[in-house]
Amino acid sequence: MRQFARKPVSNRGSGPASLPRRDEAAGRAAGMSGRQVAPVEHDFGRMSVFAGPPVTVETTLKRGNSGGSSEVRGDETGDETVGHSEPRTRGSSQRPAWGERPSLGTGQSLPPAVAPPAAPAAPTSTEVVPSLSFSNDSYVDSGKTSHKVIHFDVTVPIPLDDHKIALVNNIQGHGKFAGGSFWKVKMYGSLVDANFPSMQVDSVDADPVYWSDATSRWNYNLTDTGFFATDDPGPPAYNFDPGDETKFKFKTGLYWLADLPLTTSGSISATPIEEKTWEYSVVADPTTGALTHPAI
Repeated sequence: MRQFARKPVSNRGSGPASLPRRDEAAGRAAGMSGRQVAPVEHDFGRMSVFAGPPVTVETTLKRGNSGGSSEVRGDETGDETVGHSEPRTRGSSQRPAWGERPSLGTGQSLPPAVAPPAAPAAPTSTEVVPSLSFSNDSYVDSGKTSHKVIHFDVTVPIPLDDHKIALVNNIQGHGKFAGGSFWKVKMYGSLVDANFPSMQVDSVDADPVYWSDATSRWNYNLTDTGFFATDDPGPPAYNFDPGDETKFKFKTGLYWLADLPLTTSGSISATPIEEKTWEYSVVADPTTGALTHPAI
């Protein structure tokens, strides 16, 4: 706020040598209206007011250039304004000052902040791979014989090529007669005892691929959804005399054919796409010859 020093009024023009400090009409008007009137000095060349809070002043000035008089009421704004209204107080209908938070009425509150929407999750990619499942994993007993013709069912999604996928079977366990000797099985092209203390590749020839032969590595049965192969393990003629037993654990794996070696002597280093286990367990009672299938 600017402040001005009080200055005596100078005599100018042909009017009276001095003017009263307060016009009587203005005093009466102020007294009747109850308004506060600030002292005012008039200088037709320059005009000064006392510094202070804004007030409303109505005054009648007499100008005597021609000996007459005219009334001038001070309502304008600017440095020479001698009358101005009281400042408005801020309320609900007035805008807040710059940088000021808006005032709230009783019982009102600012709306809660709204979090920005989360960004959409990036799409995930799903690798297309074949899958392995078993069916017909059950025993069929008749007299002294026991079969389990298990199916290895492979689902091959489009656009994968069935002929680029293969099975590898692994075996652990033994098959022996009541007298304690092991029956024979063909493994990697040779006849050996059916006695495998640890898990190893189960293949009749040197190629680890299941059902491979001298003419082809891939000899599976095609289906509408992929292909399948079967197995039917057991002793010669699947016959169990009293006291005979066969207890085999199997692990069947699904592989990419290109990952499998051409020959094996019992193990491979390729990583399977998927592996599943199953078993063939048949025991003939030493007295009655009744067949049971204990878990192993």
